[in-house]
Amino acid sequence: AYRAPDTMKITVIDRDRAGSASVTVLARSFAETIGENYTLLANGNGGSFTGSVATLAGVAINDGKLQIAHGNQIEVRYFDASANLNRSTFAVCDLVPPIITSVTTTNQFGLTVVSWTTDEPATSTVRYNTNATLNKVATSAELTTQHSVGLSGLIAGQTYLFHAASTDEAGNTATNNNSGILFNFVAPTVAKVLLVDDYTDLFFDVPPLSGYTATLTQLGVSYEVWDTSVNGSPGLTNLLPYRCVIWRLPEFLDTWTLPEQNSLRDYVAGGGSLFVASMDVLSRLEEGGFNSAKLAMLHTQSYIVDNEPGDVPDVIGAANDPIGNGIDVGLDYTPYNDPDPLGFKNLVGIPDDISDSFTPEANAAPVFYNSFGETIGMKWPRTGVDALGRVVFLSFPLDAVPTTGTTNNRANLLGNILGFLVPGFDGHATLALDQSEYTIPSLVVVEVNDADLAGGGSLNVSYSSTTQTSPTILAIPETARLGTFRGTITLVSQTNAPAAGKLRVQNGDTINVSYTDASAATIERASAQVDTIVPSLTSVVSTVDYESLTVSWTSSEPCDSLVQYGESQFLDRSVSDALLTTNHEITINGLQPNTTYYFQVVGRDAAGNTVVNDNGGNLFTNHTLAPIVPPWSDNLNSGAGNWTTFDADGSQSSWTLGTPTNSIATAAHSPLACWGSCLTDTFMDYSETFLVSPAIHLTGGNSAKLNFWHTYDFTDKTESDIFEAG
Repeated sequence: AYRAPDTMKITVIDRDRAGSASVTVLARSFAETIGENYTLLANGNGGSFTGSVATLAGVAINDGKLQIAHGNQIEVRYFDASANLNRSTFAVCDLVPPIITSVTTTNQFGLTVVSWTTDEPATSTVRYNTNATLNKVATSAELTTQHSVGLSGLIAGQTYLFHAASTDEAGNTATNNNSGILFNFVAPTVAKVLLVDDYTDLFFDVPPLSGYTATLTQLGVSYEVWDTSVNGSPGLTNLLPYRCVIWRLPEFLDTWTLPEQNSLRDYVAGGGSLFVASMDVLSRLEEGGFNSAKLAMLHTQSYIVDNEPGDVPDVIGAANDPIGNGIDVGLDYTPYNDPDPLGFKNLVGIPDDISDSFTPEANAAPVFYNSFGETIGMKWPRTGVDALGRVVFLSFPLDAVPTTGTTNNRANLLGNILGFLVPGFDGHATLALDQSEYTIPSLVVVEVNDADLAGGGSLNVSYSSTTQTSPTILAIPETARLGTFRGTITLVSQTNAPAAGKLRVQNGDTINVSYTDASAATIERASAQVDTIVPSLTSVVSTVDYESLTVSWTSSEPCDSLVQYGESQFLDRSVSDALLTTNHEITINGLQPNTTYYFQVVGRDAAGNTVVNDNGGNLFTNHTLAPIVPPWSDNLNSGAGNWTTFDADGSQSSWTLGTPTNSIATAAHSPLACWGSCLTDTFMDYSETFLVSPAIHLTGGNSAKLNFWHTYDFTDKTESDIFEAG
């Protein structure tokens, strides 16, 4: 479509005319029916020719311009000599701007949406502000007659003025400013939480959304539900109005798409808070090729799939953490029991509890453990680390937390989480310390979240200890995240003289910090213990394989685990585990066979007291196993020859070396012995057994070839058998 005056840009592509300097086209309209010829010049040597024609409104004259009138059809014609026919393309003349009617505003998912209609397809533009400058703008380039533009970043309760504008395909623009008065609306109060319901399942019943909504209602938290099956995926614009996004994922299907991941990352980076509780999301992110999302979005370094060989039967909160404090509850996976009367889920082998345990990244902190001491819930960032946004991730479903009880229930758990993600959602401030235990000397990081004082610059806390009982006032400044305040307390030995900014303590002391939340008329408290006793590491035992070394030991109190090792006493490598435990085991992989390794073990307790066991200065050593060096062969008639077997749980047979005596075979292919998983005439329902050769060291181009003969039988012996497979 074109206006008058306007410029039509014309291109002809004719490979047969490659090398020509120009071609000629005829342009005409209903206003200038005879039309005029125009020359297009070569654009390179490939047969492409370009040029332009000016359009004007008026009486047709031979002036090198094309006269047009509103509603005219324009034709540009080119004679294709090689095909001996005309090629034509068409456009329309549009000299009239669109007509804008029915301007309205509605509120949808935290946005004020301005809608209107036009009598022809056109773009959408809203200019708005709290005053008549209208220097904020929201646009959509889609050509449509039904217009909707969402306005984000509005201040609740403020009156905004606006007008609507549309531009048609030809470039004619119309504005509706309500006859000069300007339209207006009052920005609504946005719900604190957007609950994205993305739970879908092909075969099983979907746990009811009330597992979330009833708890949010109980907590008095305002929320809106975004159903992805109805509204599609929310984009960044849809997420930004909300202080917190809770994303409910399916437990047995896909996770986030790449665009969804990008939107969530940008949302959190801009200061938003994200809560995810899913027992299989880490596995499915990896299966979907989104390994980086586990770290970038959920801040997990590694995980144990389905927490094998254990499970996640319960939730135990981290000591002195505002999220986990006081939580100790058994989980109920009833919503994930198989609802299919045919037992389909059981048939495909999906248990009810497929929760993972994981290791948080360095700037995240565990907030929930299971009874085995493994991390099943984390927050990011940890106390003392700056970040605009916040994330809480649970590797178990929220629906599995019981609703009954006074403290250990779903409402208390979710309330603690929202206290971190949406500080002040219930009108209360939160107070946290960065550790549950400290040694001497140490620096205690104190963090207060008080949304009522956002922008205030600083606030006061008081601190004391068992040794220094008189409370001391400490002013802590506001961080880059408004409403979050952080400061430090220096711990010194009780033998030190009293000094400003120093807290005197001794082993066994309790550190007490308090903050008076004036708006809520409450006092928030946090405490930690002083521990200066260095743990002991004993019972160091190591076992080796051909390419691995497993070291185990015990500690006198819970510590993390570190093994420093090397092929010399320099110990240039290490493997660690951040889990605090008294029973330690570290496996080092990727070692060289038939090689001596030196190592020592290191432990650090919750307070930071560190101890090294280096075997009395001599270092521990072990020598990896020596594999067989080719050439080597085994005819299976000289005994087991270091072959090993292992069986899956429930297997009804195991590989055995001997002579077959059954109806299928009565002799080995090369007598006398063979390996068989069923040497006798025994029928079974399930067998999963593995036979492993001795290790063979293949270097310098060596290769190994296994030659074998085999016989097997999968016979339907009863009419009740459903299938045979092997």
